[in-house]
Amino acid sequence: MKKMKIVVPLLFLWVLSVPVTAWSEPCQMPDNGNGTADFPPFCPYENEEEMIVMTEGFPPGSGLYLDGPLTGFTNTWEEPGGSMGGTVALFNAQFEWHVTGFGDLEGFERQITMPLYYCEAHTAPRTPGDPVQTFLQDISRIQGGIYGDPDFEMVQIVGGIEYGLPCPGETTLTQLPYGDFSVDSFFDITYQIEFQGAPGSMLEGMAGMTTGTIRLQTERPDEEWKMHFPQWPDLTETGVDVFTEEPLTLADDFMCTQTGPITDITIWCSWKWDEFVPDITFFELGLWSDVPEGTDGYSHPGEQLWGRLFSPGEFIEEQFTYVEPGEWWFNPLSGDCFFPGDFWVWQYDFQLPLAEAFVQEEGTIYWLSVEAFQPEDPDWSLGIGWKSTDLHWNDDAVWRIMDLAWNELVYPGQHPQAGQSMDLSFVIDGPEMLEPPYIWMNIVDWTWTLHWTTVPDAVGYNVWGAEEPFAPWPSGAWTLETTTPLNSWTVPTSSAKRFFRVTAFN
Repeated sequence: MKKMKIVVPLLFLWVLSVPVTAWSEPCQMPDNGNGTADFPPFCPYENEEEMIVMTEGFPPGSGLYLDGPLTGFTNTWEEPGGSMGGTVALFNAQFEWHVTGFGDLEGFERQITMPLYYCEAHTAPRTPGDPVQTFLQDISRIQGGIYGDPDFEMVQIVGGIEYGLPCPGETTLTQLPYGDFSVDSFFDITYQIEFQGAPGSMLEGMAGMTTGTIRLQTERPDEEWKMHFPQWPDLTETGVDVFTEEPLTLADDFMCTQTGPITDITIWCSWKWDEFVPDITFFELGLWSDVPEGTDGYSHPGEQLWGRLFSPGEFIEEQFTYVEPGEWWFNPLSGDCFFPGDFWVWQYDFQLPLAEAFVQEEGTIYWLSVEAFQPEDPDWSLGIGWKSTDLHWNDDAVWRIMDLAWNELVYPGQHPQAGQSMDLSFVIDGPEMLEPPYIWMNIVDWTWTLHWTTVPDAVGYNVWGAEEPFAPWPSGAWTLETTTPLNSWTVPTSSAKRFFRVTAFN
């Protein structure tokens, strides 16, 4: 029998997370009253993928690993100025190192707190008031040391441009619905560590200096959020609930920031006069292409790319918060606008299996549309409105009646922000990306069987197939072949697919 060469492309693993409705960020800082957040953030900076390795001054093949966060920020002071035109921040901090030995020092293990008694960082200007603020930063100087330790007669660390050891970085502040800022920050710290072993310790007679670079960063934001810039609801008295029931449809635009399937869409709504009846509302959601500038001079949805009707019980409906002294109610069809129209905010989560998900492409602008209706309310005595956001992105939201032309959505004449751009609140998310499982394929009597390793917490696996080896993933070129709780799948003899990927779900 002639041997066959089988090419199996890299298989990505996607694990669907359990639906959540409480959105939070790992690192957060409050608004300092000026529409931005102070620096540095009071959050640990971790070295997630590497650690400091000290090798100089030790026997060949031996040394110490230093692993732990930069934390304990105190005595912080920030003022305008610095080499980057933004601010200068002075502070104290400390490294919390778990120190272990290797080679001849195997068995050495310590927990050491390295105080940094002088730290100075310079930042570029921020953009106070913007919902997303990204600025560069650089550590001018860090200096710390320990003296008279049982194992170290002396160990000290320096870094920063003043020592010729650059430590550049970047911070992104993203405002959350309740005013705090999510912080995504990192430094590439070039350090110099010098030590001298203490008499009577395992390090006696050893001394040396090690230089290296390590990336330290705050805990990364939730995966709520890598699909686009989240537009949180305006939870102040300027918030507006825009009527969104048939025959009226609302839509707002967003840019994809990460290629992948959309498996979770969250919107925020309120009910006129807070007259809420559970489990009677149907939602029709759609995703559309973008027309950058229509005949009326504003962008709007183009071709519908995806759509789905969600019946009661197919989405999560729950109270989100109470707004005092209330929020505006606006019907762009009739022009009705009044305050207060409601007080309670509701959150609606729409979950999608991968087989039904729309695959968005990074860098592409799309539109999300929402239309609701209640068959059990023929007299339209109830009313649900899609809540506005004060986090403006790109162009205004739009509205239309049935299949007629799209109209620009702006704050109505009665509102304090009359005539200004209006956007709507939503978050688009996808499945969490994890390391790929180990897979292999074999052939017995011309029968192809795909095998893969067990993924922790997975309850099943989706097998995707494509005819071309370089088909973009994810894209429509990949089709769902089967769903199975097993760790193997036999390819049907009738299948034209010869390239496969496996995803897991829980």
